[in-house]
Amino acid sequence: MLLLAEGAYAANPDPIPFESARYRAAADLDNDGYVAGREELFPLYAAAARDYTQPVFAYGPPRLVRLGVELLF
Repeated sequence: MLLLAEGAYAANPDPIPFESARYRAAADLDNDGYVAGREELFPLYAAAARDYTQPVFAYGPPRLVRLGVELLF
């Protein structure tokens, strides 16, 4: 997973300005209006890699639900 994040960061290390839709205030650690540098950008790439590598249908073990109906006349 980290290898995938490293590759993504190496491909696009450009800063993300405040005006961008990709800007996240929580990721802007120094509050300068840019998400720039490895310490700010790499956690975003690592989170995206975690989301990308998680199986889509990983809901856990299957559950069994039984419903019973009894009608007496």
